[in-house]
Amino acid sequence: MSEKEVTASDNWTWTFENLPKYKDGKLINYTIQEETVPGYTPSYSGYNVTNSYTPGKVVIPVTKSWQDNNDQDGLRPQSVTVKLLADGKDTGKTLILSEGNSRPCHTLKIADRLSFKTKRRL
Repeated sequence: MSEKEVTASDNWTWTFENLPKYKDGKLINYTIQEETVPGYTPSYSGYNVTNSYTPGKVVIPVTKSWQDNNDQDGLRPQSVTVKLLADGKDTGKTLILSEGNSRPCHTLKIADRLSFKTKRRL
């Protein structure tokens, strides 16, 4: 069995050369198999390998609760906007939460390559 580590410096190509065509009078059927590349799914077409990567997703549930004795002083706003931060930076994703929205929990779906920091609990 022959192996070759192919890299970008090889332009991701390689040719196995001078391989025997027959063994014991029978035609040899050569195939290829790539070692696992973490996070990628390989597909084969002849001797060509395509690695596909699909970014994962994560769901972040957001729940808003109030501890103001049922708005006894009438200070509660009609809505609040929650910004999603990734590593402390604004992602541009927001949720507007209001009393009229009957869902008990709101969610954001985003790429899991971001790490999330909670600034404070709502």
